[in-house]
Amino acid sequence: MIRWMRVLFPKICPMCGEAVRETEILCAACAQDLPQRPKKALIGEVNGRPVYCRALYRYHSAVRRALLQMKFAGQCSRAEGFGQLLGALVAGETYDLVTYVPMEAYRERIRGYNQARLLAEYCGAVCSIPVKPVLYKTRHTAVQHEQESTGARARNVEGAYAAHPLNGASVLLCDDIATSCTTLRSCVHALKQAGASEVQCICVALSGRAL
Repeated sequence: MIRWMRVLFPKICPMCGEAVRETEILCAACAQDLPQRPKKALIGEVNGRPVYCRALYRYHSAVRRALLQMKFAGQCSRAEGFGQLLGALVAGETYDLVTYVPMEAYRERIRGYNQARLLAEYCGAVCSIPVKPVLYKTRHTAVQHEQESTGARARNVEGAYAAHPLNGASVLLCDDIATSCTTLRSCVHALKQAGASEVQCICVALSGRAL
């Protein structure tokens, strides 16, 4: 999918949306005003190994505005910079594949893209790790950010994801925002059931609720 992105959209700073050079990710102003990176959040375990979600930023202020623009306002070109930053976050780590949290098909058609997939593809390109769509939805779920509590979010996605056979592959799972980590936990469980030997998660932003 990312092959046609540059044809349609110029490269921009993912934080503010200003144009940047091909060799840049953030513009000079945003690079000097980076928000503090949060601690990683524990998601679960696979084969006795802890599964963490690491993020570039806390989910607030400029980061929140940028992600909402990417997710709901059609500014999918912000995914390039954020995806490249995610690739830098895991530089030197080894995985058999990168995958992403899937969307329901009709929601993806309405939006025109899955931002988690774009992030994963840019991240995989930086790290030279193949990106594969191994996760899929097994049933309809309500919109997560409309759920009123962490418990409601967990019930909404419980058993909602499955994965194609992984035969011992190590997996890097990518998403845009982790508010309560309930979606990631459900996806990690599906990957574990499908035979993943290791799973780690990354996202652009973690909310305070997840820490």
